[in-house]
Amino acid sequence: MATFQTYWTNNNATGIATPTTAQIAAIDSVNAAGAGLWYIQPNACASNWEGLRSRSSSYNGNCNCSCPYATAYGWSSLFLAYGDQYDTVDTMDYVGAFYVTGPTGDQARYLLCGSLATTLPVPTFSTTRITRNTPYGRNAANLQIVLLTKDAIDYISALQVNINLYNGGNVQPLVTDDALFAANSTQDSDICVIAIGGPAVTAIYNACSTLGLSCESFSDFANWEASPNFGYVNAAGSTASESYSEGNTAASQATAAGW
Repeated sequence: MATFQTYWTNNNATGIATPTTAQIAAIDSVNAAGAGLWYIQPNACASNWEGLRSRSSSYNGNCNCSCPYATAYGWSSLFLAYGDQYDTVDTMDYVGAFYVTGPTGDQARYLLCGSLATTLPVPTFSTTRITRNTPYGRNAANLQIVLLTKDAIDYISALQVNINLYNGGNVQPLVTDDALFAANSTQDSDICVIAIGGPAVTAIYNACSTLGLSCESFSDFANWEASPNFGYVNAAGSTASESYSEGNTAASQATAAGW
C-alpha cells in the first residue's frame, strides 16, 4: 500500500489528500489499481507466471516466505485466469482485456503458506478466455462509464473520481489506458466514455481512426447524451487539475443520469 500511496502523492493534481490504507482496501477498483502497480515494480522474482504468483501472494498478505511466494492466493490468480495453461505465461505486461468465461474444475483448498506451499496440488482444469472490446461489468441499469487516461497524473485523477462516486454510494467507472478498448466502447450507447486529459483525447482519436470508427468529441456529458452520434466526452483541460475537474463533473453527471 505504501508504494501505491507514494505513487498517488507524487502524481496527484486533484487537490484532495492521498487515500488512506483503509480507503484503498475498501474500494475494489482502487485496490485493484494498487495491485496493478505492485505487479510492475522491479523485483528479484521472475517476470513470468512465477512473478505473477509471487506478486499476487505478497500484495495480499506476505507470509514471510522467500521469493517467489507460493500461497493459495497467488496460485488462485493464475488458475482462475489461465487454468492448466498458467505456465505458458511469459510476461507480466498488459496484453489485452482478457476475461475468463468458463472454468471447468475446482482448485484444491489450501490455506497455509511458507515451505508447505510446495505441496499445493496443481489442478488440471482448463479455462476459456475471450478478449473484451467493451466492459463486461455493468450497473443495475445495464449501463457503464469508462474513463480513459494515458499518463500517471490523469490516471490518479480518474481513480479519485472512483473514490468520489464510491463515497456517494455509486458504482465506480472502469478506468483504463487501453485506447482501443475505449474506442470500441464508444460504439455502444449504453457506455459513456470519458477521456481525461489531453493525452487520452489524442489516444482515443487515433484509436478510432485506426479502427475505422466514427467517434465524435463532445464537450460535456449533456451534449454526449443528447447526440445520436457515437463518441466520447472530452475532459482535456488546460491543466491537469482542470482535466480532473472536467472528468469528475462528467462522471458525476453521467452517474446521476443512470450510467
